[in-house]
Amino acid sequence: MSYTVLSPIKQDYALGFDEKKNTIILKPLYSNTQVGIATVDGVASSDINYKKGSLTRRVFKNFKDNDGINIVLNNREDAFVANSKDIGVLVVIEEEFIGFGIQVDRVQDKGEGLKELIDIAKNKRSVSVQCYATMLGMDNTTIGNVDKIELVSVNTK
Repeated sequence: MSYTVLSPIKQDYALGFDEKKNTIILKPLYSNTQVGIATVDGVASSDINYKKGSLTRRVFKNFKDNDGINIVLNNREDAFVANSKDIGVLVVIEEEFIGFGIQVDRVQDKGEGLKELIDIAKNKRSVSVQCYATMLGMDNTTIGNVDKIELVSVNTK
């Protein structure tokens, strides 16, 4: 499958761990920010040649999360953390950003990916986030509309 990869420039994304709530907080994309943009066939490594682009204001106004978004580590689908439709995963989609709250105690399938993401978030080891979009409105390097994201990868390398 062909994707447009959007990756925030200079770690302009939020990844953290709320100890009190035992929750991973991930906000991968915000309106009015700079991103790297690349077209790839399938899930790629983190070594992608990006061109610089930007997200406009209200970029998520038409976003749909009908099928769910998989969250993985290091572009490896076998390093699965959770899907946005899973119990214990809260999704916040505003016109200005997209975010996830992964409630560790409530996620039913606590695989190695989830345990590793907790460690990455607690120890601030992430170096990039890549969002694999399949439906978006784009004019050269300006993205005015993101309708669908299939996969979000939190990368440590």
